[in-house]
Amino acid sequence: MIWVLFRSWTFHNTITIMRYYIDNLAAETRKGLKETALKGLHNGGCPPFGYDVVNQQYVINELEAEYVRKIFNAALNRRGYKDIIQELSEMGITGKRGKPIKYTQIYEMLRNKKYTGVYVYSLKQEKNRADRRTKPNAIRIENALPIIIDKAQFEEVQKIMNERNQERKPDIYAAVLYIVNAVLKCMVWS
Repeated sequence: MIWVLFRSWTFHNTITIMRYYIDNLAAETRKGLKETALKGLHNGGCPPFGYDVVNQQYVINELEAEYVRKIFNAALNRRGYKDIIQELSEMGITGKRGKPIKYTQIYEMLRNKKYTGVYVYSLKQEKNRADRRTKPNAIRIENALPIIIDKAQFEEVQKIMNERNQERKPDIYAAVLYIVNAVLKCMVWS
C-alpha cells in the first residue's frame, strides 16, 4: 500500500515538474523573440518578397524589389497584375517558398508595411479577426528595414484598395441574397 502511494506521489510530482519546465521554456522563448523583435531583427519564417535575410538583418533583393515596385505602381495606376505575373513566371522568378506568385501574394505585398521600412512583429495572433491586419498589440519600429516603397505611395495604394473593397461588397451581398432567396423558394415549393 505504501509503495502504491509513493509511486502515485512520484508520478504526480514528475508531471508537475514537467509542466513547470514546459511553461518556463515557453516564457523564455517568448522573451527571446520579443528581444529580437525590439532590435528589429528577423524572427524566423520567410522574409517578404523583395527582401533577403543576412545575419538576421533584412537586406533588399534588388531583382525582387524591382517587381515589388512594379506591382505598387500598377496598383497606383489602377492597372492589373496579369502582365507582371506572366513576366515573373517567364523569368522563372518565384515567391520565397518556391511557388509561382499569384494574386493572393500580390494582395499581401500591397498590404505589407515592411516595404515602407516599418518593422511589425506580433508575439501572438489577435483573437479578433479585424485586428489581425492592423495588429494593435504588435511591436512597431519605424525605419528598421531598408525602404522599398515610400510611405506616401503605400498610403495611396491602401486608399485605392479600400475603395475597391467598398465597391465590391454590394455585389457579394447581392449574390448571397440571390442564393438565399433561391434556396428559400425551393424550400417553400417542396
